[in-house]
Amino acid sequence: MNVEYGVEVMNVSKKIKEKKIIDNVSFSSKKGEVLGLLGPNGAGKTTIIKMMVGLARITEGDILIEGHSIQKDTRKALGKIGAIVETPTHYEYMSGYNNLKYFSKLYPGVPKERIDEVVELLSLTKSIHKKVHTYSLGMKQRLGLARSILHRPSILILDEPTNGLDPMGIRELRQYVKELAHKHHISVIVSSHLLTEMELLCDRVVMINEGRLLKQNSINHYSFSIDSQQRHLLDYYVDDAETAARIIEEKMPELHPVTVKSIHHFQGVCSNEQAAVLSKSLIMDGIRVYRIESVESSLEDEFMKINEQGVHQYAVNY
Repeated sequence: MNVEYGVEVMNVSKKIKEKKIIDNVSFSSKKGEVLGLLGPNGAGKTTIIKMMVGLARITEGDILIEGHSIQKDTRKALGKIGAIVETPTHYEYMSGYNNLKYFSKLYPGVPKERIDEVVELLSLTKSIHKKVHTYSLGMKQRLGLARSILHRPSILILDEPTNGLDPMGIRELRQYVKELAHKHHISVIVSSHLLTEMELLCDRVVMINEGRLLKQNSINHYSFSIDSQQRHLLDYYVDDAETAARIIEEKMPELHPVTVKSIHHFQGVCSNEQAAVLSKSLIMDGIRVYRIESVESSLEDEFMKINEQGVHQYAVNY
């Protein structure tokens, strides 16, 4: 059993009749991280989540929850999971507290102290004894989140949790989800099609479309790093790009080939430390360096590339 991973999705496929709607998907989620399932509507995100929580049958492959097979050891696997799949439903004419008290009975051994703990954790103390029908959508979402962690799950699965929330509600929910992952060491998996929110919330993203996994990356991949050893694609603007390329080939062959884009512009991949050495070398050889820019690939860039190229073409390129 690999205790480092909360969830391991292993070569999972799902067929409905003869149509394969999930095609050989594999990824894993570490404890203490927020993993995003990103894809357009209809990509297969909700189907994957339903298979994780036992609401949909797996045709091929398996999903392990802290090492327990969702197919062969269902009870133990589900006992590790808290989930909000689509919009959480509550008993509207009961208080928030009585909702939590009622749902706590579904799990053995949840004491009153645990209910009080999650109420405080989700900042529901002032409103917890009010009827749920008086709650804002954001408060109902927080109540759903409180309900999903009553039994101290090690895995939290959230399907489109920010749907319908206003900006303040989204920000609050983001704060609580991050705290659950990073401070309480829960493995959180969030599905969404909201690019900006995924960048702000997640530590890592898995891109899915048409039932296929296309790419997975750390969110840090989409932002410039000051790490001197991390390599980046850089734009160099100089007075003579062709001569600069020849100098690089002769003096810094580890950076060759560079791509000459125009008379005054070339691109190369190098670390920050290598960029500093390269700039000094070019200047000492008489090349005027006007500016250097990092070519950053945003999460939105990747997402748009999938939709523009089409899933099959993108998968070949990737």
